[in-house]
Order: sequence, then structure tokens, then C-alpha cells
Amino acid sequence: MNFDILKDFNTLNLKAIGKCYSIRFVHAVLPFDKFTISANQTKCEMVIYMNTPERLKTSAQAQTSLANALIQWLDKIARKTYPAIIKDYAKKYQFNNPPHFRTTIATTKWGSYKSDGTISISLWLLFYSREALNHVIVHELCHTRCMDHGAGFKAMLNHMSPETPAIKAELATPLPPELAWIVC
Repeated sequence: MNFDILKDFNTLNLKAIGKCYSIRFVHAVLPFDKFTISANQTKCEMVIYMNTPERLKTSAQAQTSLANALIQWLDKIARKTYPAIIKDYAKKYQFNNPPHFRTTIATTKWGSYKSDGTISISLWLLFYSREALNHVIVHELCHTRCMDHGAGFKAMLNHMSPETPAIKAELATPLPPELAWIVC
């Protein structure tokens, strides 16, 4: 089955923040393979402006440029969303709020914590449930007290955010197929 970006890439469901954006491609006077993304939060509509939308069907370079523009847009959303959640859970469970935060584009390692206090969370978690995102954040906060995955760590994590079979199964599922061209 061939994936037609213009026809088949028509929604972007960010489950973790409860937003499903409809997508429209619009012709605009822009340099070739350059994109402008405008998202209306209220209407949950994303408009992608580009010089020649039809070029997306045949040009790998255009697809890569659009993927990079979408990743930058998703990164902005994650950078606005994740720190507040981290802060809320740090307060709720009396962790020190980590001094450093960054997003990643990792597709298999959802989060990490470094001893310098940096919590890293994949922006792709935006496409999973809020419960899955919260669980990963609490998991990384637990590393602020216990760096390994030993019995003490597991007990602390299970007390604060039990890993239910549903969360475990969800985090094991691949990203939606319509995102494959962005991730690759």
C-alpha cells in the first residue's frame, strides 16, 4: 500500500494532551521544500504551507523537510507540556524539581535521567495516552532518588505509578503507521 502524504496524512492525534489536529496543505509562496506550520489550538487545525504540495508525492527531500518541520513543531508542544507535568509530579511526590529538561526524538527509549539532574523525555510520547506519559515521567523522577532499576526503585515506582498491563502494552506498541515517514 502506498502512503500518499497529501491524502493520507490528514490528522495528528496528540493523545497525551487530548488534541487531534486536522491537517490541510495549502499552496504558498515559499522557497522550494520550505514549510510554514500554523496550528490553531482552539479549532485543533494545522495548516501546512508550502510552495508545491504535490511535490510531497515524489520528492524525498520535500518529505524530509516536512518531517523536520513537524518534529520542530512537536518539540515546541512537548517543551510547553512536559515541564509542567514534571513539576506537578515532583511536588506531589516530594522530589526536587529536576534542574534540567530536554526532549528527544527517541522511539524506543521513552525517557532517561542523568546524574547531573537532566530528565529527557521523547516527544513521541505525545502520541500515547496521558497515563503512559505520566508513568514515564514518574519513572524518570524515581531515578532522581535511585539510579538503578533494583528492588528499591521498583517498589518506589509501583507505589507512585504502578505499571499496569495497559500502559506496558501501550508503550510497547509502535507509533501510528501514518507517522512512519516522519520518524524514519
